Amino acid sequence: MSCRGVEAPAIHYNPAMRIAKPMLMVTTPIGVGWGIIEAARFHWWLAVLMTLLVAVIAAFFWMTVARARRDAADSLRSASQDPTGRSAPHR
Repeated sequence: MSCRGVEAPAIHYNPAMRIAKPMLMVTTPIGVGWGIIEAARFHWWLAVLMTLLVAVIAAFFWMTVARARRDAADSLRSASQDPTGRSAPHR
C-alpha cells in the first residue's frame, strides 16, 4: 500500500515474539500487586488510593465487557426474529 508515492515497509513477525503476550499477562498483575505492597510500606493511604484506582479500572473494564456481551446477545435475538416480529422457534 502506498500513500502519496511512499511505500509502507513490510512487517515481518518473529515467531519468538509469541511469548510476549503470556508474559505480560503474568507479570502485569504481579507488578501491580508488588507496587501496592511497596506503596503500603511507604504510606498506607497511598496503597489505599492505588487499590481504589485499580478497583475503578477493573469496574469500568467489567462494565465494558458486560455491555459488549449484552449487545451481542441483543443482536442475536433480533436476528432470530422473523419479519412478522414473532420469535423463531428454538432448535
